[in-house]
Amino acid sequence: NVVNCNGYVYSGGEIRTLVILLFLSLSFGGTVTDIDGNVYETVQIGDQLWMAENLRVTSDKYGNDINYWYYDNDINNADPYGCLYNWETAINNLCMEGWSLPSDDDWKTLEIYLGMSEEDANSWGEQRGSNEGSKIAGFKELWNEGVLTEDDSFGLTGFNAIPGGYRHHNGGVFNEKGNYGTFHSSTLVLDHTNIAFDRGVFNGQTFIGKSETYYLYGISVRCIADEITSGCTNPDACNYDETANVDDG
Repeated sequence: NVVNCNGYVYSGGEIRTLVILLFLSLSFGGTVTDIDGNVYETVQIGDQLWMAENLRVTSDKYGNDINYWYYDNDINNADPYGCLYNWETAINNLCMEGWSLPSDDDWKTLEIYLGMSEEDANSWGEQRGSNEGSKIAGFKELWNEGVLTEDDSFGLTGFNAIPGGYRHHNGGVFNEKGNYGTFHSSTLVLDHTNIAFDRGVFNGQTFIGKSETYYLYGISVRCIADEITSGCTNPDACNYDETANVDDG
């Protein structure tokens, strides 16, 4: 049996039921395409629709040149790790039309939906919640060995956070591929103009970390849909709806 923070006791059967209900609330199989023609899987988690892959576009949504890096400046790292972007690039029209760089509140909504308390979601640091990091992580073969992938909830959501590492702005040094995946948010820290909140998943823990990133650091990007539009997403179907981003079955 497991006791939650409110003192409620869950039996093994109830835990399995909770996991099944969470799984049934997810919607897999949609896609979104960037201006370069890259096609990304998407996943609906609760009332949010997220990219289920790291962004790897090399221009903004209007076709303008941007700053981006492949890990170790090796284009072979583009798939599956995506590109690394500084915050200044990520915030300025990087995501596709109808999609945006997630805010700190967007990330908190995801975390709370997956079981994190509101108090923990509002906190900073590496140890927030319980195993929400394992739930959003995916592709075990890309992660170095650690407790993240050993948790029973690893890969549960289909969000598939991966350890793309980061690029330090000072000297352009790349670090932590295989160990750490860090993701931008659009939200600046308090009154700072060059430091923004981020989210991190680390192979050595099951949590989702929340810290701050200097705007010139290169880290990964996941975009979130501005709204969910249900309909037929199969372009070969007679009832295809080009405005839909979630298939209605």
